[in-house]
Order: sequence, then C-alpha cells, then structure tokens
Amino acid sequence: MVYSGSMEANMQSVNSSNVAEIGYNPDEQVLVVAYHNGGVYNYYDVSPREYQSLEMAESKGRWIAQNIKGHKSYQRV
Repeated sequence: MVYSGSMEANMQSVNSSNVAEIGYNPDEQVLVVAYHNGGVYNYYDVSPREYQSLEMAESKGRWIAQNIKGHKSYQRV
C-alpha cells in the first residue's frame, strides 16, 4: 500500500506492537512508517543500510526510537 501524501514506497506489514507497516523509497532515501495508532510518517535521509537494519531488527519500534526519532527530519502524512 502507498499512503496518500507519502513518498512512493512498497509497504510491508511487520510484526510489531507499535508499527503496522514500513516502506522505503531508495531514490529519495525516505522511510515510510505506518503506526498502529493510525499515524503515517515520512522520515528523510535514511540510508539503504539503515533501512536494511530496520528490516532485520527484532523490535521495529525500538529500532525506530533509537535510530530514527530525534535523528532524522520527518513529516506526518
């Protein structure tokens, strides 16, 4: 799914209590995160390596809190 207002990104469901779906646009280096509470955010300047690390993380919410929030610019969409 691609969310209205978000970057073009192939979204994938994840097993997380906080995060519903993640997606990535490698051309723009934008991470798209859809949360279970309904919020959808674009996080900018996320490298392909960072996205791969997120995909492999056991806890998606914890990884985002430690590596993205407070470190990357973002926009709610």
